[in-house]
Amino acid sequence: MSATARLNWTWGLLSVITIVSWLLGAKHGAQPFEPSVPITAFVVLAALIKVRFIIREFMEVRVCPLWIKLVSDAWLVGFALVFGLIYLR
Repeated sequence: MSATARLNWTWGLLSVITIVSWLLGAKHGAQPFEPSVPITAFVVLAALIKVRFIIREFMEVRVCPLWIKLVSDAWLVGFALVFGLIYLR
């Protein structure tokens, strides 16, 4: 797959994830908004997946040495854990 095709597919996937997150998180209809833990968890997980795609594809970490890939993934996991602990607290 060419670099252009890969970036187009990545951009498309990021757009789909964004639209699905918005559809799940937006208030639809006349009912009052009620927070939902599963929907919130899905939207946060989708955001973390999007961040990984952005780091790998648009920041060119995909072609970096292995240690940079591992550090970026460890940073993302650490961020997710800290965010989760703060959210659950």
